Amino acid sequence: MHLSKAVFYVSSIAAYVAAEATKAQTAMLYVSSYDGNISTINVAPSQGHLQLNVTSINNGCAPDPSWLLLHKGILFCGDEGFPTPNSSILASFNTTPSGKLQQLSNVTTLNGNVNSAIFGNGTMIALAEYGACVISVIDIQNPSALKVTQSIKFNLTTLGPNRQQSVSRPHQVVFDPTQMFMLSPDLGGDMVRVFHADPTTHHLDEQSPLKVPAGSGPRHAVFYTSKTCGFKRTYLYLVTELSNMLYGYEVMYNGNMTLSFNKVYESGTFGFLPIPNTAFPSEILISPNNQHLLVSSRNDTHFGNSTNPDPKNSTAIVSDSLLTYYIDACTGVLDLIQVYPAGGSYPRSMELNREGNLLAVALQLSSRVVVFKRDCESGIIEEIAGSVAVDGVLTNVVWDEPAMGNSTYDRRGLLA
Repeated sequence: MHLSKAVFYVSSIAAYVAAEATKAQTAMLYVSSYDGNISTINVAPSQGHLQLNVTSINNGCAPDPSWLLLHKGILFCGDEGFPTPNSSILASFNTTPSGKLQQLSNVTTLNGNVNSAIFGNGTMIALAEYGACVISVIDIQNPSALKVTQSIKFNLTTLGPNRQQSVSRPHQVVFDPTQMFMLSPDLGGDMVRVFHADPTTHHLDEQSPLKVPAGSGPRHAVFYTSKTCGFKRTYLYLVTELSNMLYGYEVMYNGNMTLSFNKVYESGTFGFLPIPNTAFPSEILISPNNQHLLVSSRNDTHFGNSTNPDPKNSTAIVSDSLLTYYIDACTGVLDLIQVYPAGGSYPRSMELNREGNLLAVALQLSSRVVVFKRDCESGIIEEIAGSVAVDGVLTNVVWDEPAMGNSTYDRRGLLA
């Protein structure tokens, strides 16, 4: 399916809103910002669109909230700690029906918390500490008493060619579908670090990495599992921040103790289209129906005359891009089907709701959260459903949906 076919996927926002209006419960979004705050946004149908309103603000993850993770009603927030170069915090909050956050605890970590992931049957968080060249493990069994149990320091023997690559820069932690392995794209080291996670002790043991070309700067990765081609296949997709590349690998399990990778796909982040010179990707995720891959691209200014997401302002704006790919479940090969305006500048973070029909995007430099309506079957983003201004430089956005119950929605398309 090619980009030229995308225009045929059109449907009405009115039909969507009518269906949403029958639901008794309202969703919320949590948004972090470098101004020190976590904002709660109420999301509700209103007159053919979605009405987004900031209902509360909490500064318990200051000074630089960077990454949010919602697990069984507890919101965890990593502070990047720019003004505190020798320390950062991981904070925990109880969520409430009103959207107000109640702080439970925080624990001091090293520095530069930019990403986290749950593992160990919900008892542990792995934390990527970009500034300290470290991955830490936090015991979260008691969210009111967080405890660091392991910190792994990285050193590089070979430096990359870019200024950001003078030291190791772990930018993400992501677990495979078995939860037995953790991967960490190292932007400084031009590799994806691989760890075995002990199922009993939850200790992380580093193994041989997946290496990428010098100067790539791997940022984020996502696992994809296919069961529709005769036998189960697992793929890994990776975006590189510095070289603007998108890679796909089939993942091989070697006796459940080590991983190996066979490359099945390679393109620029814009697929068959030219890559804007100033672009660099940010987020990557899989749709809940397991058919599409989405990438957000910052600073590409691909759209010079885009619809303003502010309903009170009709002035057209310059916008960066959201890219959607169709995934061939049998081969792992990707096919670009849409490039869509992100609604503003620097779409640093994005997350699909559980159904996959709404995509929330945190625009870092536009200080705005935009929610897009999306057709789940085709994967096509159709239009802006609603937006709201949020103070500061935005860093992350996550959904809180009542229908989720006690599950954890992982932005990489998995339910844990």
